[in-house]
Amino acid sequence: MNTVNKPLAIFAMFILIIVIIPIAVAPEASTDFINSMLNGITGNFGWLFLLAGIGSFGFLMYFAFSKYGDIKFGGPDSEPEYSNFNWIAMLLCAGLGSSILIWGGVEWMYYVSGPPFDVVPGSVEAYEWGSAYGMYHWGYVAWAIYAIPTVPIAYSYWVRKNSSLKMSSACNGIIGDEKDSWTRRVIDAFIIFGILGSYATTIGLGTPVMTRVLNQLFGLEDTFMLRVSILALLCFFFTMSVYKGIEKGIQVISSWNIKIAIGLFAFIFLVGPKAFMLDTFVQAIGINLSHFIDMSFYTDSIGQSGFPQGWTIFYWAWWIAMAPFMGLWVARISKGRTIRQLVVAECFWGAMGCWISFNTLGSYGMHLELEGTVKLSQVLAESGKAEAILTMLQQLPMSYVVILIYGLLLFLNLITACDSTAYVLAQTASKNLKSGDDPNKYYRVFWAVCLVAIPVALMSLEYTIEGLNTMVPLQVASVVSCLPVLIVLGLMIASFVKWIKEDIANGTLPIGEKHLARWPELEINRKKSKSVS
Repeated sequence: MNTVNKPLAIFAMFILIIVIIPIAVAPEASTDFINSMLNGITGNFGWLFLLAGIGSFGFLMYFAFSKYGDIKFGGPDSEPEYSNFNWIAMLLCAGLGSSILIWGGVEWMYYVSGPPFDVVPGSVEAYEWGSAYGMYHWGYVAWAIYAIPTVPIAYSYWVRKNSSLKMSSACNGIIGDEKDSWTRRVIDAFIIFGILGSYATTIGLGTPVMTRVLNQLFGLEDTFMLRVSILALLCFFFTMSVYKGIEKGIQVISSWNIKIAIGLFAFIFLVGPKAFMLDTFVQAIGINLSHFIDMSFYTDSIGQSGFPQGWTIFYWAWWIAMAPFMGLWVARISKGRTIRQLVVAECFWGAMGCWISFNTLGSYGMHLELEGTVKLSQVLAESGKAEAILTMLQQLPMSYVVILIYGLLLFLNLITACDSTAYVLAQTASKNLKSGDDPNKYYRVFWAVCLVAIPVALMSLEYTIEGLNTMVPLQVASVVSCLPVLIVLGLMIASFVKWIKEDIANGTLPIGEKHLARWPELEINRKKSKSVS
């Protein structure tokens, strides 16, 4: 049976080409237009994104810790396909990519120079906010946005037994279940565009950091051919991983990725200023807890500093644009998990992974600056993020080995993020798949190659046409897709709530007591235990 949905794939690629051509032909005008759209969205709909973030967190907390939390994806007898460690590893690696290794070390510097709440730049208070705000932007609310589509998709796929693992299928309760409707095609095509555009540019934008690492280690000059060679090597590894599938590919690499990251962070902590790092971490958690409401609803409509629009609202828009990918991926690997387990894994373990990254890299760098060892903020302003990160790592003992491991982690993070992305793209652009089936492996390879071919093509244009910048505008254009994605998320939540009510009403999912999902089999066992007692 043919499982490749060619019309949907062509439609999505057509949308991508329509966006790329104007950027290449008229880069300045296109960039100005895209930026004006983004500024319009963050400026006029910032309140909506803030409410969506805190609303997602509240919605998930209710469903996780109420009587619905024990609902198991796949039925009461289903068992998890992956161990807890491997499941969380795949979840973390897909959601973070290489970005956490870069922003975790430098984001605090931006907050110190441009702090929120009218704090004086460079002051003690600015440094305190600098240590805390990154943890908020990558914390439980951000991961709640990631998790909000996961629950409806997993419920549709594993409980409702909908064989189609797609965003549109999770909206069936509202839009109907007609397979070839234009509404469904448009939803899935735009989801593919958003995922493909954002992750392809993420690969392209992460490449310069890797070339700088190679330059530091081996003296290799940053050239077009070096970047293409890195992308080709990256393509080879994650294509092989995608080809081998989840069990033999993505799961294995994700597991090693997390283990190496734990080792690197443990080393930095042990040789670094341990007391300062722990003090900063505890204080940052305290700031997040005590100012959670302020940070969650901060629009600065009176002061007009632009901080929430440039940071929190942009981040929320970014997470929303990325949420479809995470929802589809985490739903696929979460058979045998309960709603509570899924929410805790994303909102707690996901946030904790980011917090450890931010505290380890960020606190160490902040200590270097405060002690006068090296002015990292100045390095960042003059030479960029990659140089600031490497300057920080050079201060560590055995810096050559540390930078080598850091470069390896960057590479592995890109592989794990991209192979899960290729899997999701192939799954979304497939048809006639049975529940639990994987998409055609050659089709997965096709999407893996696309993820690398796009940044290579864009870099070729940039090297051919002097001054041309295509990566960032395409990435911003992908973020602009957050508004339609937000609408789709609303449809999914409404569909999920409707399904829950229907399944309880018809007895398919009988729920009667808090923290007890009384599936028919569990209810029988419960009655037997009562009669015995």
